[in-house]
Amino acid sequence: MVTAIREFNTAGFEQKRSRLQQSLLLVIMTLVAAMMFMARGAVEVYWIDVVAALCLMVCLYVLMKERALKHREALLLDKLIRKERAFEHLGRELLHGRFELEENKEKAEEMEARLKESAMIYRAINRVNSASHHEEVPRAALSAALELVG
Repeated sequence: MVTAIREFNTAGFEQKRSRLQQSLLLVIMTLVAAMMFMARGAVEVYWIDVVAALCLMVCLYVLMKERALKHREALLLDKLIRKERAFEHLGRELLHGRFELEENKEKAEEMEARLKESAMIYRAINRVNSASHHEEVPRAALSAALELVG
């Protein structure tokens, strides 16, 4: 989760913030220049109120945009964190499923070995039962036992 937050790219947000700050700086510089020009007496004083109101509106606009950017960045970061958590959860489920699969493989191999043993015992019993004379029974039992042992 921490690596995803570090890798979260905020370049777009930083560019927009930079542009907003530059435009705000330009407006403030314009206000200062207008005040200096009006202070010399070349323009009537009521224009300073108009320029100040305009600058105030631009500053409010920049603040509003900055808050919207912060809100959007927070939403995207929350979304990223939720996706990272979901990804980690899926990884844990996959790992758990892999362990279950390995356990099932081991159980299947064990059952297969038991089935082979049962088949060998069945064949041995079948040989003993198929002996037609009493003299052949011990010999059939001995050969079946040797075959079972290997």
